[in-house]
Amino acid sequence: MRILVDQNVPLAEEFFADLGEITRMPGREMTREAVRDKDILIVRSITPVNAELLEGSRVKFVGTCTIGTDHIDLDYLRDRRIAFASAPGSNADSVVDYVLSCLLMLAEEDDFALAKRTVGIVGAGNVGNRLWQRLQELDARCLVCDPPRAEAEGRTDFVDLDTLIEQADILCLHTPLVRDGDHPTHHLMDAARIESLKPGTVLINAGRGLAWITPLFVSDWRVAVTCVRCSMCGKASRPLMKRSIPWSTSPLHTLLAIAWMARCVALNWSIKH
Repeated sequence: MRILVDQNVPLAEEFFADLGEITRMPGREMTREAVRDKDILIVRSITPVNAELLEGSRVKFVGTCTIGTDHIDLDYLRDRRIAFASAPGSNADSVVDYVLSCLLMLAEEDDFALAKRTVGIVGAGNVGNRLWQRLQELDARCLVCDPPRAEAEGRTDFVDLDTLIEQADILCLHTPLVRDGDHPTHHLMDAARIESLKPGTVLINAGRGLAWITPLFVSDWRVAVTCVRCSMCGKASRPLMKRSIPWSTSPLHTLLAIAWMARCVALNWSIKH
């Protein structure tokens, strides 16, 4: 078999070499011509997998090394009987570790204790639920918003998003990217919600990037931005940039600290025998 793998997927040779011939290439450069004679395709979120890419190819299996699947046309794969697998929960503990390290870093730099802050968790799936458990062990007060789970499980201990925003000092987003249906997450944190945040609120997006609209696009907001780079990039997990954007007539008289971590997570390999 011929296997095409995104060049940034680690350990592909170790796991797949006995299945066939492995070819690597950048995910953004994968084209219909590149996949035409391949049997297996292993991608990340930067490669749209759809009819445009796969039509006329020999591909019988697509795997994505991601939790989210919004870059995959699942209906097309189903219609073409192309097998598919994603990796929900595969890096959940690593994301939680990373979020906690950023929060503890901010707590040390800004001289506050997590136990005296209210943390709002939006999305209580593989990552959010683990973060909730860990924060409780640190005696932090947590509010959780997950409407699909609340409906499916009849949860009464969850809150709605606006209540969470009103009360939380720290907001952690851990949602998939959902564009339609009863509970879309696309631009969930829109301009109005960001504007309603309390002064000094910390907003961490460790889910899909399009779950929010970054205030950097709005020129009349005063925003302090804290960019955090993960250890995968060869840098320490610390603020790399802070800058302020002056406002004119906006009612937002606040300082909003944002830790931007979308898709910057460490890899977590757990091998069970």
